[in-house]
Amino acid sequence: MKQSILVLALAAVITLFSGCSKSDETPVSTEVVVVESGVIAPNITIGEPMKHTIFTDQFDKEHNVADANKVIFAFKKDMGHIVTDLLKSQPDDYLSSKNIFFVADMSKMPSLIYKMAVLPDLEDLKYPILTILDEEKGAGYINANEGNRIMVVNLDKGKVTQVTFLATTEDLVKEIE
Repeated sequence: MKQSILVLALAAVITLFSGCSKSDETPVSTEVVVVESGVIAPNITIGEPMKHTIFTDQFDKEHNVADANKVIFAFKKDMGHIVTDLLKSQPDDYLSSKNIFFVADMSKMPSLIYKMAVLPDLEDLKYPILTILDEEKGAGYINANEGNRIMVVNLDKGKVTQVTFLATTEDLVKEIE
């Protein structure tokens, strides 16, 4: 009986959070913005090594993104879905064959929702999804003006060379290819 009540309560919470309206959000620009100089976020400055490059995936395995060619960041649920929907339509080694990592910031998600609803889905995937679960850590990567879009950080031997902000599957594919 207690288990049934817990399951129903969890289902209600998941429904509440997953059905959030987007009507109060500012529409996301689909314009591609390429930045080749300056400070992007506290941990990302063009021409310097990206700071704090160790991330953990859904299997609790650590990855150092400093040696990657690109790192894709998604800070909002809808942008994360654009990336994961693309990845689900590709071979499991789609990103790894190009030396690219995907980092999803889930730090604003209630931990119970993450553990009970999201993590099991992520664990079904055969490729790593690196996660940010701490809001303070997430704040080090998000750009104040473009945080509602996908951010692609280009690296050369650990140094940030360019950052692109985009919001469509088509532009993401172009940036990856």
